[in-house]
Parts: sequence; C-alpha cells; structure tokens
Amino acid sequence: MIQTLSKERAQSLFYVGGILLLFLFLALGFQTALDLSSQKSLYDSSVDHELSANVILGKTLWDKNNCSGCHTLLGEGSYFGSELDTVFSRYQGHREAIKDSIRFIDTYGIRERRVMPRFKFTESELDAIVDFLRYASEINIKHWPTPIKG
Repeated sequence: MIQTLSKERAQSLFYVGGILLLFLFLALGFQTALDLSSQKSLYDSSVDHELSANVILGKTLWDKNNCSGCHTLLGEGSYFGSELDTVFSRYQGHREAIKDSIRFIDTYGIRERRVMPRFKFTESELDAIVDFLRYASEINIKHWPTPIKG
C-alpha cells in the first residue's frame, strides 16, 4: 500500500529540516570564526612587513624581467632556475653576495648548460631585487611548498 505525505506533515518536515540546517550552518560558521581567530598571523611579528618603495620596485623588476619564467618563488614560477624562497638564508643574509650572484653570471663552461641572462641592473635596482627577495623569504608559508635547496 502506497502512503502519501499529507500537506501538514510535509510542511512540518520542511520547517524542522530548515531549522536544523540553519542551526548547522550557524554552528559551523561560529566554529570557523573561532578557528580563524586562534590562528597565528602569516607574518613573523618580529619583522617589519611594510611594503617599502624598494620592495615594490623589486617586485616590479621581478615581473618586468620575467624572473618567474625560470625561478620559483612562493610556489609560483618555473623550476628551470634555482628556487628563490630560500636564497636569503642560503647566502646567510649577505646582500652583496646575492647581488654578485645576479651581477656576475658564469657564462663559461659547458655550452648546453643553463645560464641566467646577463641583466644590466643598476646598483639601486639590485638593492630593490634583494629587498624583494628578503621580504618574500620572511613570509610564513607554513612549510609549503617543501623547502627545496637549489
């Protein structure tokens, strides 16, 4: 025997289901708000993270010269060149060594070897690129992507 749902019963089922779903939505929203408020900031609070004009210029130079066409930074870009998330720590914060690695490119050796183009950056542009790389290296990416030395 087929039993049909009466209009009153369908209405009460609709209201009870709607109230339960609304309660579930509010509870999950509240839980999400609690979780987000307890998370640490993405940045190390001991470091000043204001975007200076030099950092902005460094990012502009990064984009203008298509550095991400060969290098990876914060998981974005290509893996043809070295990973630059850790360049500041690899050079132990020595700005001149980082600038020299950009300025003096070894073009001798094996012909088929990957070689970075020789850019004609000014000293102030090199400073801006190093400031941008320093800024990017201080962003807490919560160990993603896995730090790759290279």
